[in-house]
Amino acid sequence: MLCSASRSAALITVVCLLGGLILWSPVSVRAKTRKAAVSAERLSSTAAKHYKAGRYQKAADLYRSAFTASKRLSYLFNAARAAQRGFLYTAATRDFNRYLELKPKDLKGERWARLHLKEIAEIQARAASTKAAIAREEPAKAPVPDVAVGKQAAVKHTPPST
Repeated sequence: MLCSASRSAALITVVCLLGGLILWSPVSVRAKTRKAAVSAERLSSTAAKHYKAGRYQKAADLYRSAFTASKRLSYLFNAARAAQRGFLYTAATRDFNRYLELKPKDLKGERWARLHLKEIAEIQARAASTKAAIAREEPAKAPVPDVAVGKQAAVKHTPPST
C-alpha cells in the first residue's frame, strides 16, 4: 500500500514537472510574442488615425506604447515624427536619439532621423534667436489716451509737401 502511494506521488510529481515545462515552452513564449505584436499593431493603427487627424501628441504616445509592446524601431521613429509634427521638440529629440542609439538596420531610417534632428536643432536655434531679439526691443509706443475726453488723442497727420 505504501508502495502504490509512493508511485502515485512520483507520477503526480512527474506530471506537474512536465506540465510546467509545457507552460514555459517556446510555444507559449511565441504565443505571448504574437499577442504583443497584435497589440502593437492595434496601437499603431490607432496612432496612425490620430496622426492623420492632426492629434500628434496622442499619436506619439500610442506609437511609444506600440514600441514598448513590440520593440519594433519603426514605432519609435513614428513616435518621434509625430512629436515633431506636434511641436513637441524635446520628446521628438529624445525619441530620435533613442532610435539612433538602438542601431537601426534601416540606413534610410537612420538618415531621416538625423535629418529630423538637424531640423529640430535649427528650429530651436531660430526660436532662441527670435526670443533674444524680442527681449532686446523696446516696447512699441502706443498713442497716449486723452484722459479728459476718454478717447485716444488724435495723431496729427501732415500731408507730404510737393
